[in-house]
Amino acid sequence: MFKLENQPSAGQAVHAAFLDSERARIATTKGIYLSNNGGQNWDFTNKDTDFSAIYFLNERTGWVVNSDANQINGTDDGGNTWRRLSDVGSRVHLQSLYFMDQKDGWAVGLEVSESLGTSIAIKESVKQWTGIVLHTTDGGRTWSPMSSPEDHAFSRIFFGDAKRGWLLGTKRLYRTVDGGRSWQTALDFE
Repeated sequence: MFKLENQPSAGQAVHAAFLDSERARIATTKGIYLSNNGGQNWDFTNKDTDFSAIYFLNERTGWVVNSDANQINGTDDGGNTWRRLSDVGSRVHLQSLYFMDQKDGWAVGLEVSESLGTSIAIKESVKQWTGIVLHTTDGGRTWSPMSSPEDHAFSRIFFGDAKRGWLLGTKRLYRTVDGGRSWQTALDFE
């Protein structure tokens, strides 16, 4: 087992991407950990950067949400280096990424009300933020808001194919059969 005793503060693990039984990518509030040998060794990259989501399509191509800079960054070398692809704005806080291929991708999270500025430390009983669904067709360089159900925030998105997918909100689980153009409630948590 690898221990972090000799490493800088690892921060809090917030998201993971598992490529296979040997390769893992862990996004934390202090950087990204990469292992290519079943966790025997870890490389710590992008130190002192806060990340909220990570997704890898294959062993080389991946995306990460840089929460510090409100950016989506991409890699084509397995996570060793990252480049800025797009800015998402200071009021958007993304929690999950999913890509069908190198061009077609989704990002979900929440958008804070303009009256709150960039703060997400708010009361649950007062709806001052809304869930947001973003879609890209150019590998993450540009993102378009998509129609989404009314929910406070979305924490996961997944597509089995170009038409059918899942969207996890705080109140409900949603399903689409038309590529995210519309969403129907699949499970109500309230």
